[in-house]
Amino acid sequence: MTFIREPFAVAVRHWIGIENMMWSNDYPHHRHDWPYSRRVIEESFGGVPEPEKRRMIRDNAVELYRLGRR
Repeated sequence: MTFIREPFAVAVRHWIGIENMMWSNDYPHHRHDWPYSRRVIEESFGGVPEPEKRRMIRDNAVELYRLGRR
């Protein structure tokens, strides 16, 4: 699943499965968070351990879309 600003999803991340979640900023749509993505991430993921946060923000997308592989 993908989510933008969804505190409930972050709160129940272990029920959903961290490996099943990807944060999104919804760019280029009208109500996107760019260029304030870093601030939104900090607000949305406060108290979340860094490895879990990194998985939802980056690692799951890298694996799903096979980014960085040649």
